[in-house]
Amino acid sequence: MCVDRYSTSIELVEQLRDEMGLKLVGTLRASRALLPKEMTSTEGREPGGSLICHRNDIQLVSYCPKTKKAVLVASSQHRLPLHWSTRPPTCSEWSV
Repeated sequence: MCVDRYSTSIELVEQLRDEMGLKLVGTLRASRALLPKEMTSTEGREPGGSLICHRNDIQLVSYCPKTKKAVLVASSQHRLPLHWSTRPPTCSEWSV
């Protein structure tokens, strides 16, 4: 299931996965709860770079297309390794 940034939340991803067995991919607003600070911040990040975090089989990607802009995507469908054409992402475990 694909969802836009107005409907996606980590809680929704977990609920659909746990209760209905559905996989979800969707962009997130930076103001959503349960997001790590380093994923929403663009300070010190290079344009074109990505950060990836994992928690409970959910992958969160923060892509920085340009200075002071971050695009957040949550997925219960995808897991590393993914194919990267430019730089490899920084990977970390995310805990709240």
